[in-house]
Amino acid sequence: MTDATAIKPPRKTFALNLSAWVLLPLLAVLAIAGFVLLGALPGAELSPDLINRLSALPVLCVQAGCAIVMAAGFNNLFCYEPCRSIERDWHDLALGGDSFAQWLLVRNDLRWAYLLTLFLAFFWPVR
Repeated sequence: MTDATAIKPPRKTFALNLSAWVLLPLLAVLAIAGFVLLGALPGAELSPDLINRLSALPVLCVQAGCAIVMAAGFNNLFCYEPCRSIERDWHDLALGGDSFAQWLLVRNDLRWAYLLTLFLAFFWPVR
């Protein structure tokens, strides 16, 4: 475990963390800029309810980011996550008609969907 490849984080975790901590806040900033530009148009008026929803957008993005990072962390700590070569082999077997490989792929996707739904529900703001 001393070679350089053992220290690098898995590629899927890096992509999830990038989407959670960079892309979601960037989307919030773009949404705010869009509302500012729409408000600057002649004759456009932003209602107080719309401004309240806009002010909650960065908080929702941070909560969604936390949910994604926690789901990825839970999956890495407590679940078996196959490497790319194993998952590629499963796909080859599934395309060949192996029902067990198909079930493993479906189960893996269902686990991810369940974890994301669970953590998004945990961070969902109460209104």
